[in-house]
Amino acid sequence: MRVFLTFLMLVIGATSAAAKEKYNTGFMAELKSLGLEREAFLYALNWAGAGHSLAERHVVEALIDGKGVEPNPKAAIALACRSQIMTEYDRHRLVLFANLRLTNGDTDPVQCEKN
Repeated sequence: MRVFLTFLMLVIGATSAAAKEKYNTGFMAELKSLGLEREAFLYALNWAGAGHSLAERHVVEALIDGKGVEPNPKAAIALACRSQIMTEYDRHRLVLFANLRLTNGDTDPVQCEKN
């Protein structure tokens, strides 16, 4: 059943993407309300790869919080720091949140490298 739902999500996502060419946050919310967090993460990941900044932000947030994927704040920081489309404000905010997840008192916060 889960495989069928994943396939259905991909088909619907592909047809809606072809029709609208736009990241649909309503579709994300619907997937999450159905308990399909992983599929929502994959949907956002697909759009983030296509260069949509809001989808990229959702992927980083999911990596920080562990919604739909194993939490990995270091990967979230790496993605945020390397993003070419994310605003500086979002980058700073997400790196700050990820560092809050990483802190254990004796480590320095991870920062984006300046080029």
